[in-house]
Amino acid sequence: MKTIFVLANILAALTCTSAQAWQIETGDYDKWLNSLTPPAGVEKQVALFWKRNNLADPPLDYIADFGQTMKLKFTSEIKTFNTCANNTRIDFLDSVFSNSPAAAAPFENNFLRIESVNCLGRLNLDKVFNQFLDPEFNKRTIQGLKKITIDPNTNKVCHETSILAIGKSSYCFTQNIWKNEHKYVIHSFNEENAAGIEAPVYFRQVITVFEKLPSDEIIIYALAYGRGPNIPFKSLVKGVIKSQQKNLIDELIRSSQ
Repeated sequence: MKTIFVLANILAALTCTSAQAWQIETGDYDKWLNSLTPPAGVEKQVALFWKRNNLADPPLDYIADFGQTMKLKFTSEIKTFNTCANNTRIDFLDSVFSNSPAAAAPFENNFLRIESVNCLGRLNLDKVFNQFLDPEFNKRTIQGLKKITIDPNTNKVCHETSILAIGKSSYCFTQNIWKNEHKYVIHSFNEENAAGIEAPVYFRQVITVFEKLPSDEIIIYALAYGRGPNIPFKSLVKGVIKSQQKNLIDELIRSSQ
């Protein structure tokens, strides 16, 4: 979910265009979720961490397996809700897996995990989803976003961003979108960084769920893991993230009415 200021553009869940332009799947949700696999570019971007930081002896097996291992962990943590709720948890992790090799420690340290759920009230589900994907909404709610390139035929999206004290980023991800009568689900991995950028996205996996509950209220749930540049002042960053999330949710409610 686009809940982030300093790291918004690393973990942004969606991009901006009309939902009707996207390739959207239907059918069995669990089958769709289990079918998602990390693109080939995920391994390359994880390996970029060792290259950019001049670290010797990268753990090649760990790097090759990271995307799939992370996908299994990630999908096991996705939550569902039967009633409206509002909560955000933000964690800078010391490690991602309990059995990782020692050479992976610099990479896993500083991983960011964000999980949030917000109640939007009784709104139209399609309108909320379309508004969240609208270009103007993105411009109002993603700070530092300079350019978006979209290929709706493949669901590939590229962001160019510039954030003070972090630098410029240029990265791409492919969105997998599923829907039924009561729910939209969007999932993506980061798979590409442009050459010569200042702030690469080494890893990014996000799922965002919009669901109409039996109460007719709309809930938005997001889970995101990301690894970008090292971030100082973590407690300050957490406060900024929560503030930006509140602004985004308020704007989403306002513009979806």
